[in-house]
Amino acid sequence: MERKVQRILAPTDFSPASESSARWAAWLAQRFGATVTFLHALEAEWWALPEELVTRAPGARELRQAAGRWAAEELDRWGQRFGGGETVVLEGSPREVILRACHELKPDLVCMGTHGRTGVVRAFFGSVAEHVARASPVPVLTVRPGRDPRVQRVLAATDFSPPALAAVEWARTVAAVCGAELVLLHVVELDPETFAGVPREIMAPAVGERIRDYLVDRATQRLRALAREGERTEVRLGAAGNTVVRAAEELEVDLVCTGTRGQTGLAHVLLGSVAECVLRRSPIPVLTCHAPPR
Repeated sequence: MERKVQRILAPTDFSPASESSARWAAWLAQRFGATVTFLHALEAEWWALPEELVTRAPGARELRQAAGRWAAEELDRWGQRFGGGETVVLEGSPREVILRACHELKPDLVCMGTHGRTGVVRAFFGSVAEHVARASPVPVLTVRPGRDPRVQRVLAATDFSPPALAAVEWARTVAAVCGAELVLLHVVELDPETFAGVPREIMAPAVGERIRDYLVDRATQRLRALAREGERTEVRLGAAGNTVVRAAEELEVDLVCTGTRGQTGLAHVLLGSVAECVLRRSPIPVLTCHAPPR
């Protein structure tokens, strides 16, 4: 089912990562015939104010008002720089503001930058992009700095779950409006959960190659049944997140689409997320999608 895109929300902190995502938002808006809403989260931005404004403000209230005016003016210039559109400044932390805007403004797509932190830095600071991708009610496109908009080949990673099937539909929509090739990918992970679905007559001999062949053949059949005319299929073995990132680079795709279950709390800490692994490691833009509401 084709997805409609009429409004794209483009959060910005005026960083190089935001420049790339703003270009993508404007580029996609042209192809979808959509409008762009540029959003900035206003926190304690006194450090960014011109010195003359800070020195003229007699107190905290006036300084806060000056910060609001400065942010609105900066955002208006930012919006004009990237083709024009609505501009909205909301007070609060970026992750709270972006999710609130998703519910209040009801965009069809969020397009935002990610700095791609890893290791201790990411664990300490967290990631606004990862948080939004996990909790957003609408699909989220994350873009690294310096990535110019271009979509000639799209990779849709699927495990056949409802969120992954939603990602396939979004991949088809983007591929159609961009005239791009679509590749469907399924990763077979050799873990206990996967083995639970292998028939006893296959498992009994405990022949590793036979088990792998069975799993790959079964996945290939399911993937081909899902594919439409003209869509390529790829089945690979490995850890899902890293394998998706590696496949995207080897296949030279311009966009990766993947589903996310939006786990939070202890379940998220223990199980992690394939989508977030891809988002964190992929130099290629990533579109994450939840399953559509029932």
